[in-house]
Amino acid sequence: MEQQDEKEDIHPDDGPPEPYRVLKRYRGIGGGLGRLYEARNTETGNPALVLMPAPKGDLRAEEDWQVRATANVTPPYLALEVERAPANGQPRQLTWMLERWAVALMRIDTRPEARDHLTAGPQKPSPPRSRPPSGGALIALLLALGVTPWTHATPGPTTPAVAPPVLTVDGPDPASALYTNGTDVIALPMPQGPFRGQNRPPCKSRHEIVLRGGCWVEIAARPPCGDDAYELEGKCYLPGYSAPRPPQALNP
Repeated sequence: MEQQDEKEDIHPDDGPPEPYRVLKRYRGIGGGLGRLYEARNTETGNPALVLMPAPKGDLRAEEDWQVRATANVTPPYLALEVERAPANGQPRQLTWMLERWAVALMRIDTRPEARDHLTAGPQKPSPPRSRPPSGGALIALLLALGVTPWTHATPGPTTPAVAPPVLTVDGPDPASALYTNGTDVIALPMPQGPFRGQNRPPCKSRHEIVLRGGCWVEIAARPPCGDDAYELEGKCYLPGYSAPRPPQALNP
């Protein structure tokens, strides 16, 4: 029986590089090919397949080529258009590349999920960066943590307001950018790593849970989560932050 595909979390260092965003990895394609990913080009929105070498595989191109293949019904023809090639490139590299793609496609061309992905058409490209939560979301987060974001202290010297933390991902993560679900509804996928300043295990509140190396608070909303929460596996989350300590009154 043919092994079914499995969705899995892909570490940024394991999957394809930019501009490809991994959707899932195809399982059960047999040995000798490497790792086959279902992906989408974040610049054009086009569906794509990406073949990566296995840890001990020999899938190593000797030259950089970029080509476009066309099959036309009327008039009938096949075309192979070269978009980029090395100055002294060897056509045998094209043969090597196309042979491997022929083998890979023959192993998935009867799978309904592969057909659905490849014929789905382009989606609106993602903006290049993630967005920090709004002020309302920050207040909701503080309330969820049991912290009141205002105090009634004895009048004293004015203390400058503490600005909310800026959400900056520790490392590059193309999968944490804004994307649309095909109906122009904005969603924020959870980044692969925690934001700078975000709580990390051990989490400081009983409301927080550990996801992708950071502390997150699940909220009651369900996807689409809007423009100030982050989505993971059908649930909405806010990043966990430690609230700034309230100003202390000076004793006379």
